[in-house]
Amino acid sequence: MTRYIKAIHCDLFFADAAVLVEGPAERILVPYFVRQKYEFLTQCYLSWLEIGGSHAHRLRPLIEILGLTSLIITDIDAKVGTPPKAVQPKRVAEQTTRNKTLETWIPKKLSIDSLLDSPISERTDSYDGSFSICVAYQQPIKVDHGGISQAEALANTFEDALVFQNLGVFKELPGYGLIAKFREAIASHATTEGLGEAMFTCLKGGVKAEFALDLLEIEKADQLVIPRYIDEGLGWLEKQLRRKQRELLEIVDATVGASAP
Repeated sequence: MTRYIKAIHCDLFFADAAVLVEGPAERILVPYFVRQKYEFLTQCYLSWLEIGGSHAHRLRPLIEILGLTSLIITDIDAKVGTPPKAVQPKRVAEQTTRNKTLETWIPKKLSIDSLLDSPISERTDSYDGSFSICVAYQQPIKVDHGGISQAEALANTFEDALVFQNLGVFKELPGYGLIAKFREAIASHATTEGLGEAMFTCLKGGVKAEFALDLLEIEKADQLVIPRYIDEGLGWLEKQLRRKQRELLEIVDATVGASAP
């Protein structure tokens, strides 16, 4: 891991904050979302690491040594059984997470039911007030689908979370690959649970980077709603960096005042 950082991400040592993302789709689209909604963050030096959020715990010693404010965007990674089988998240189904970051670092929880109900206060860790770390993973959202108002939707990955958050867009979105598969799944499943299972199957053979690039080219790209868990994480990151900026300005003002004749 040390060799990887030296070779690929030496900018980590000079960044205002690090954003660790799960895969190529997040690496392509999350910076786009930042430019669309979080102007302040575009003025900050963010180091983007596509390392697989479930492997973020491997960077824990380095992040803690650097004292670097970090946002980890990862997947809830539901599983059942022994040997473990990856499944779509479902409540009261004795599911656990395969994600070692969630299990061993933040929020140190294994149960999917517990992870789904964890507020952001339980998904952050502050190190003596000098820097903080937040983990963002899929959270339950309410959607209108199949004639059912405010039905709970549980996503497993960035891609299905994006679809659940933008059902109206994907329902009529032209395109091929995963876009077409998601459009067909929305049309053929009347419940959020059934739709989630269908998208879970679609993603097993889908090309996620191609999906993300295709979305950047659609006319309604700027109308896409950021998945709730990512929006919450970016909002947290902005607050942290604004606070650090204010503290730095206060130090500068105090230093200038002290040196004035």
